[in-house]
Amino acid sequence: MLMIRKLVPDRPSFRWPLLPLPDLEPVPDAGAVLERMDLPDGIAPSSVILRRWAEGEQPREIAYGFWETPWGQALIASTERGVCYAGLTGEKPENVLADLAARFGGTGLTESPTPAQQQASLFLAGDFDRPVVLHLKGTGYQLEIWQRLLRVPFGQVVSYSALGGGSRYARAAGAAVGRNPVFYLVPCHRAVKHDGTFDGYFWGSGLKGRLLGWEFMNSPAGTFPAPGTLTR
Repeated sequence: MLMIRKLVPDRPSFRWPLLPLPDLEPVPDAGAVLERMDLPDGIAPSSVILRRWAEGEQPREIAYGFWETPWGQALIASTERGVCYAGLTGEKPENVLADLAARFGGTGLTESPTPAQQQASLFLAGDFDRPVVLHLKGTGYQLEIWQRLLRVPFGQVVSYSALGGGSRYARAAGAAVGRNPVFYLVPCHRAVKHDGTFDGYFWGSGLKGRLLGWEFMNSPAGTFPAPGTLTR
């Protein structure tokens, strides 16, 4: 079970040490549906499986439920193929439900807990033993960036420029990261600026700092990095 510790790096000015990952090839133009990419040796795949929402695919309904997690209450939604949405409700669950409806216009929404939602909630609580299956809707570009995020190991971070394949693609990669529809399951919190700082996290910079802090403290290295340390 996940144990959350209050750590120093809540503030956006903290510089997180970047994953020593060579720049990837630029992501092809939006609209291209790409195969799973390979990263250098030592970059382990995530225990999250991403299934892409096919063009023209229209599930009859999307089931959703409200689940308690160590990070707060989450609305988790799923189709028959996997989890398609996860967001923290905060004090206004109606806003998250409206966001869900806006992303999947034309599909009926039914409040109904499912095994897929339950597995996702366990993952959010630190149970990584069983894979979570996602069924995500997005452009070809967004899906590729989300797939790349799944290849960033627990306890490490990567720059937007590395995700996009070069500094000229950092802004586009950041925009795709910001459209991630599943809190934590696709680890957009592991993407930071080229200097290791961050701001503008959808769920709040303070929470991003706590997520990264917990991961660093519980990563295989078992140590917390010194502020200002950069590895690339």
